[in-house]
Amino acid sequence: MGSSVIDFPAKQNKKSADFLELGRSGLRHFGGLIHQEFLTSLRGRQGIAAYREMSDNDAVIGASLSIMEQTIRKATWFIEPKGNSQLDMRASEHLEQCMNDMSHTWDDMITEILTYFSYGWSWMEVVYKMRKGDVRDPKRKSKFDDGRIGWRKIALRLQTSLHQWDLDDNGGIQGMIQNPAPSFDLKYIPISKSLLFRTRKIGNNPEGRSALRNSYRPWFIKKNIEEIEAIGIERDLIGMPVVKPPEGFDIDSEENSGVKSAVQNLLYALRRDEQDGVFLPPGWEIEVLGAGNATRRQFDIDKVINRYDKRIAMTTLTQAIMLGADRVGSFALSKTHTDDFFLVAAQGYMIGIAETLNMFAVPELFKRNPEFAGLVKDGKNPELVPGKISAPSLEEVGDYVKNVSDAGFDLGGEEIAADLKRIGGFKEPQLRRTRISIREPKSSNDNGNRDGKLSEPPTNPNFPKVPKTEPKPAGQPTTQGVK
Repeated sequence: MGSSVIDFPAKQNKKSADFLELGRSGLRHFGGLIHQEFLTSLRGRQGIAAYREMSDNDAVIGASLSIMEQTIRKATWFIEPKGNSQLDMRASEHLEQCMNDMSHTWDDMITEILTYFSYGWSWMEVVYKMRKGDVRDPKRKSKFDDGRIGWRKIALRLQTSLHQWDLDDNGGIQGMIQNPAPSFDLKYIPISKSLLFRTRKIGNNPEGRSALRNSYRPWFIKKNIEEIEAIGIERDLIGMPVVKPPEGFDIDSEENSGVKSAVQNLLYALRRDEQDGVFLPPGWEIEVLGAGNATRRQFDIDKVINRYDKRIAMTTLTQAIMLGADRVGSFALSKTHTDDFFLVAAQGYMIGIAETLNMFAVPELFKRNPEFAGLVKDGKNPELVPGKISAPSLEEVGDYVKNVSDAGFDLGGEEIAADLKRIGGFKEPQLRRTRISIREPKSSNDNGNRDGKLSEPPTNPNFPKVPKTEPKPAGQPTTQGVK
């Protein structure tokens, strides 16, 4: 066994070693290409092509991705200030304006981010603008003319345009190099003006892990079975063609090699369509074996394909879409699957998206506006909070309202009434709610310090919370409202 010399910087200077990165992530990458995936067919451009085929060609995978996308898109986003000052309110208002003042909608941006379900990652380039009102220049065009810096766009850089990654010696992500259509010239996008969303971060792999990774094997097997099934159906319809040469004709002789080749091509190309037909010289015969009365195969192909469909749905936590396909399953089972698995996963993805936005996009936006730079420095800038996806049942809402009312809290007010009507399915045309709204800041602590983050995501951001105060005794007027 050979020996190698290892440098131990920690032994040389223990104090300075605390600030050094001694190890590496262990991510396998060479020349800007990631080799962490053990299946070569799922690496690099091959992997991107495979995941695209899975997303676009498979019915179950397409339905699963569509359900996940539409579920997350319908969620409400809230802006949470960190305090009650006028500066906090102006910063929250500015963030809300920027979310609604891009060249695309907020929902469009979320949809592009969610392409990471298929590929494991999505790279979004952040482009800013100076808000100068209704002008032609897209770098200045805005609904506002206050001169502040806002988002012009947060645009997807397609996964298919990836050329290679720019990684440092420790595996840190420095940028993305792409060769996008139609010019296919190389472009470098630094991480400093980008947002990288990943379904999973292991070893700081920039390509994350596709949500379809565990579906690949059942999809691959099912795809091949379906192709064999299509060929089998075609052969069952036309039968097996057999050509008989005239008696005494030596089809294997060298002088008849051309005839043999023509017969083989005839058998290969024989199909049933509007132009089918065969011309044979005298003495030659052709017949079809098994046409019209093909026997049942040894295996039930439909059951085999259905089994792999179920496995695909199971790996994407959308197995509820398969209920009823076999004329089995119940509505109660569907509700259990949806609530306990799928919505939990969807909420987790939303929280991950919000964390990336709050860690990089939101602070960088405020840093570019001197008016709000101090909030970022103190860690007091507003943050984005995703609302809860699942709506409470009417029974839960009824019990909640009854208990709160019995405790003596006032549930009056147009906003609360509008929320109750919305949850109950009633329309309220006079009161409108935006899907992006500013929440009430958290109340100050006893020592006057403002609380920072939410300890946990809101259980139902669209429904009032019970304040942590003791109700007044019966008979006394109640002035405390629920916010």
